[in-house]
Amino acid sequence: MKRYKIKKETELYPHVKKWFENAGFTVHAEVKDCDLTAVKDKELIIAEFKRGLTIELLLQAVARQKSAEKVYVVIQKPAVKYRKLLDILYILKKLDLGLLLVDFEDAENAVVEEALAPGQSFRVNKSSRKRRMILKESQLRATDGNSGGSNQKKLLTLYRERSVFIACCLEKFGELSPEDLRKLGSSKRKTGSILSANFYGWFVRIKRGLYGLSEDGKKALETFAETADFFRNKLKDVDKKPI
Repeated sequence: MKRYKIKKETELYPHVKKWFENAGFTVHAEVKDCDLTAVKDKELIIAEFKRGLTIELLLQAVARQKSAEKVYVVIQKPAVKYRKLLDILYILKKLDLGLLLVDFEDAENAVVEEALAPGQSFRVNKSSRKRRMILKESQLRATDGNSGGSNQKKLLTLYRERSVFIACCLEKFGELSPEDLRKLGSSKRKTGSILSANFYGWFVRIKRGLYGLSEDGKKALETFAETADFFRNKLKDVDKKPI
């Protein structure tokens, strides 16, 4: 029977995400350029995806070892002879990298197999700025609006996620002040700067201390529809503007 062959790395992501979540990890895609981050009890695991094993993938994964306790490379399970697979495992073991193989039954169904557990002979700098940034963003994101391995679409960063929440509030209630938005759950520290900088052009300053939603903001809620729906649902029981 002809094996299903994936066309892009993002097809690997949902299966690997579920595999980590079943082990009790909180999983996000595309955090600070990492294809996948999995966090549990301050343990950080990073996984990097490619359709097949490449030098680029190995370089990415080795670079991640500076920040994470464990690093995996993730590829579609190859149709290779046993001897070649042993050679691949030997190389990865020398690099202290783990290997996850995603075996597709068809386009929708796949099984994730841990072919090699990552080693830990490398030294993780737990106080590094990069590690702190990855952990912070992983822990603060409310949604997972990305797919690991994305490289051509706009990514949902923490900053953009916070902006989507503000846009959802403005969509529902109309013009609001930064303080109104904070009462609705927007970031206490970042709301004012997000509105005043208006980096994406999603907001309109009505007058001092009062903001509305621009046409670009309305389009953004369509672009990031999954995240917008999450926040709309969060706001559905709020009947009126904050007082």
